[in-house]
Amino acid sequence: VPPEVVMNVDSARASAPLNEFVGAVSRSRDGAFFILLMHLLHERFVLGESSKYWPYLRLLPTLEEIHPPITYDGHEMALLDGSDLKASIKRMDKLVGRHWDGLKQFASTVSPIFAQSGGLSEAQFRWAHYILDSRCIWWGGGRHLVPLLDLINCNEGPDPTRIHSTNLDDAGTNALTKADRHYPKGSQLFENYGQPNHTYLQYHGFVLDSNTHDCTMFSIEVNQADVRRLNGDSSIIRRRMREGGFNSGIQTFCVGGGGKTLEDDARLRAWLAIKFGHEGSDYVDVVDDFKGLVEERLSLYPDPNTYDDAMQGHVALKLVGQEKAMLNTLLTTMA
Repeated sequence: VPPEVVMNVDSARASAPLNEFVGAVSRSRDGAFFILLMHLLHERFVLGESSKYWPYLRLLPTLEEIHPPITYDGHEMALLDGSDLKASIKRMDKLVGRHWDGLKQFASTVSPIFAQSGGLSEAQFRWAHYILDSRCIWWGGGRHLVPLLDLINCNEGPDPTRIHSTNLDDAGTNALTKADRHYPKGSQLFENYGQPNHTYLQYHGFVLDSNTHDCTMFSIEVNQADVRRLNGDSSIIRRRMREGGFNSGIQTFCVGGGGKTLEDDARLRAWLAIKFGHEGSDYVDVVDDFKGLVEERLSLYPDPNTYDDAMQGHVALKLVGQEKAMLNTLLTTMA
């Protein structure tokens, strides 16, 4: 793919209408993200068919076509009861909202960009935010919107350890992605994104039936009940957290499936030892506590039989079924 058709921070900086905005946000923490975001919005909704990127932009799907979890209504979100993905989606939605609100401080540089198109709407902003979150391809430490390459669907090849990667060639003139398997002429190309299904659902709106990289997102919180277990002395927990390199009272792990087992995951064992007040963090010290957490999680998932036929095939229920299967298998390994 030739770099001149790729959208990134460099192409945004070359767009004269964005100059003032680029100068205003360049030093902010998420400056590069917002620069590319504004570049996408300007090319899509202001220049439209006159944009040199239009052959690519016109192929980008709407949120209605993708229907990712960030657009779910209350009934659909309820399908994810019990799954930590539900909370992750809500955090993502709040982040997008904060980004939209944060853009208002740059209104004087944003408004002129969209003057001829009638202004920038929140719906357009949310669409562009999702496009960057779900379709950007990374190399050289930056995001890139790459025609053709971002249209390749995900599927595991014969060797599931071969994960998609893109880099510039030695001359720096083309972005190269090598195939992970042999493709007969005329057959569909695939990439292995190498991520768990909860990531695929949150950012791409799908799950794979077969995914060796799949695991269950599993968040474990150290709460007030854990402090009381230590006679109310929270300083002990804070000290052990510092020593273990934990900076938050909630830690998220990827368990079951292709994730690490309790025996292999020293960080998970260390966190369980802190939560339950064990001096040691060996497998035998924490296995019963972890089994209790897994059993509690399984009890929180909805019963799929309570939903009508229209909901039975919903991708959210499919993910929940996969998580339940992985956690049940995990329990058997700890029996």
